[in-house]
Amino acid sequence: MRNRTSLILVTVLVVFFATEMYGQAIERLSAQFLRFDVTESSCFAGSTACPAPAAGGGGGHLVYSHAVFVPALSGSPVLYVDFASQADQHGGVAEFLSCNIDGTLLCNAGTGGAGGAPTGWVNASEHFDYQTTYCNGSTCGLTLGDGRGGTGDQHDNALYSHWCVHVRPGAHTVNIRLATNTTTPTNPAGFPNIAFFEAAHIFIDASQPPPGSDCTKAPDL
Repeated sequence: MRNRTSLILVTVLVVFFATEMYGQAIERLSAQFLRFDVTESSCFAGSTACPAPAAGGGGGHLVYSHAVFVPALSGSPVLYVDFASQADQHGGVAEFLSCNIDGTLLCNAGTGGAGGAPTGWVNASEHFDYQTTYCNGSTCGLTLGDGRGGTGDQHDNALYSHWCVHVRPGAHTVNIRLATNTTTPTNPAGFPNIAFFEAAHIFIDASQPPPGSDCTKAPDL
């Protein structure tokens, strides 16, 4: 009876410590805000400052870069990057976002992008440009849009993206890039193709989830 009790106790302790090893709380490494001063980060389509997005998360315009120190956790630490802002798009362009670590390690590396974006990019927001006049409340015949960006203007909408990636403990730099889905400077109506964002929060966290659930692809159901 005593041996059986001891075996049960040892089993409980093993499960407890295994859970503790992979059940560590998420550690917030950085909490920053950006463009809360009536300014905007932007990508003017076709400009040298914001080239076309490239496969692997390259191209576009670097809009955020910050160094963090990832603590030594059991196994391979997982880094989480949260980006939330208020976005504008003129000319009906899409607003693409990408995330990389140290300029080379792609966040959420995969074989394809999202929403028509290249590999390593996500289409965070897009509004179809109908190229016609429309109404706002009781006023019709409008052509300039909410922010004078033409009939394809999508103004002051929530923009959100979240990434995870395996990293080694130590110092790393998190980079976020912004791009559009076109290199044409203006749309057919003559309005500039621009993607903006303002009032952004960027949170960077780290933890070590259990194997098989640590920033891995979920099964397709």
